[in-house]
Amino acid sequence: MAKPAAALGRIPKNIQAMSIRTKLAVTVSCLGLLLVIVTIFSATRGPVNIPFWDTMAILLADFGLDVGIDYSRRSELVVDQIRLPRIITAGLVGMALGTAGTALQGLFRN
Repeated sequence: MAKPAAALGRIPKNIQAMSIRTKLAVTVSCLGLLLVIVTIFSATRGPVNIPFWDTMAILLADFGLDVGIDYSRRSELVVDQIRLPRIITAGLVGMALGTAGTALQGLFRN
């Protein structure tokens, strides 16, 4: 019976690279899904109480999909005009700060 470490030494390089790509694809997919869930969840929170499913219906209606859930015009305006612009702005600011930090790390070779 071969040792596991010896068996790993016989694996061709292209399979090891594919394994890393697969891990990367799964990680990016999970993080993207988590980003969508957190965005929807944050759109439900605030001074105006809007249920999760109403928020989902409002966001899907923005993409042209009707799911058959009734929601008020007030809820639609709060989500579309107040909460989503703030969420998008926060995401853009976070990306800009991450880019600036990466640029400074590269500049100072830290």
